[in-house]
Amino acid sequence: MSLLAAAAFVVLFAAGGYLPLVPYISGGVGVNTLYGMWGQADFFAAMGIAFLLLPELERVLGERYSLALALATVVITAVLAATASTLAQLLPARVLMGWGAGTALPLALRQFQRLIHGPGGQGQRLAWSYLGMTPFFLAPLLAGALIRYGHWPVFFWLEALVAAVAVGGLWCFPVAGAPQRASGHTTDLPALLLLVLGIGVLQAVADSGQILDWWRASAIRMGLMLALGVALLLLGRGLWTRRSPLPAVLLRSPRFCVAGLGVLLATAVLQGLFALFLVQYQVLLGYSTWQVGLLFIGMAPTVLLGLLGSAWWLRRAYSSRLLLVLCLGGTALSAVWVAHYARDATPTSLIWPPLFFGLFLGGFFSGFMDLGSRAAAVLGHEADANRWLNALRTLGQGLGIPLVTSLWLRREDLYHHFLAELPAGSRAAYQTVLQTLGTQGLSHPAAAQVMAGEYQRLAGMLAFNEVFAEAAGVFGLLALGLLVWVLVDSAVSPWAREIRHH
Repeated sequence: MSLLAAAAFVVLFAAGGYLPLVPYISGGVGVNTLYGMWGQADFFAAMGIAFLLLPELERVLGERYSLALALATVVITAVLAATASTLAQLLPARVLMGWGAGTALPLALRQFQRLIHGPGGQGQRLAWSYLGMTPFFLAPLLAGALIRYGHWPVFFWLEALVAAVAVGGLWCFPVAGAPQRASGHTTDLPALLLLVLGIGVLQAVADSGQILDWWRASAIRMGLMLALGVALLLLGRGLWTRRSPLPAVLLRSPRFCVAGLGVLLATAVLQGLFALFLVQYQVLLGYSTWQVGLLFIGMAPTVLLGLLGSAWWLRRAYSSRLLLVLCLGGTALSAVWVAHYARDATPTSLIWPPLFFGLFLGGFFSGFMDLGSRAAAVLGHEADANRWLNALRTLGQGLGIPLVTSLWLRREDLYHHFLAELPAGSRAAYQTVLQTLGTQGLSHPAAAQVMAGEYQRLAGMLAFNEVFAEAAGVFGLLALGLLVWVLVDSAVSPWAREIRHH
């Protein structure tokens, strides 16, 4: 069991520990932090693709060999990333690492579930769920410790070491009961390849939006047209064959569709905010990776409380939609709290919003999963639903990072434009500040450069707060929509039952 935990930990550490190190990794390969963030976004995209490809891989190799191949891929790509000196070397390594992570994590979870029987099973499942939340609060602190006492390649060397131990141990001591080959119907291979192509194109378009104009760049227009063409081909292929990667019966379930679209949108916004917080607070305000990690470690106890509360709620068969209303509403309040952060506030004031958000993180994901899997269980497609919901969750994380960052960049440019164009009433104050800096020994060009840097940081902070406020609106609208759905159902259902009785 400890080997399975190690395998899961290295996957989650690879997912959560990269973002805090983006300023250092970007500098190490000689690029801007915007390009460095592609390594995390593409990692999640490849991880989501791996979830969808896993059944076919298992039919070819079986569970044991698939897990060994996935962990071996993590080992090799971690070594390649640790020795990378250019972005062209780093990005392919991160993409392949994402595929290995997305393949290893569900297989390790399945083998873990095979081991937990008896009275302690519920506690072990809770511990596994808690381990799944560590990228949000523990990985940033561990990454900060690595960069504080070492260099960024140590992060990848540690991944390679733990993954090598896990793959060696699991190969020598396999979990009993693992099937040699997966059973079931094969998926339509052309449709699966079209799906992978479409996901790759969408991720490339989202990444390009960070450095290109969304409305004028021909590359983005061509990418969107290609994605639309792939979607039409997928639709036609789905009408032609019954072995579609996504069973058509699931698309006829409103609850599954709401769960899938909801987890895609909510996770995209959440991961985008998480990336913005971890990277820009270092770049804009000069916080160290260790300090940023300390801001999130306080979530550890509140995440546990949230997991206990959501597990109790769902175990008693209460409405998963009401749980989502509560968690999305709490997330919206947390985002509003962060949006009111002022630059002259103490760093310790930032501890409280993540601490508060931790209470809702557990139900944030389990609510969507429960809503979709319960609807699919009635249709006999629970395994397909869980695979797709996990894939949509990670694909949302991959898309959310560049999309939210692109929004922040546009708003930062706008705020910087208005700050740089000083109104008549502010010019006197500007000249006064320049004179004050001059009395401290700075030349006029040096003083002007200091003021330009302050304008840049202030514009970034204003855009940061605006993006968090807009994200709070998205979470609030999702919560409101689910609440209206619950209220309409509760009002209509007794009336409908009365009609059926007559």
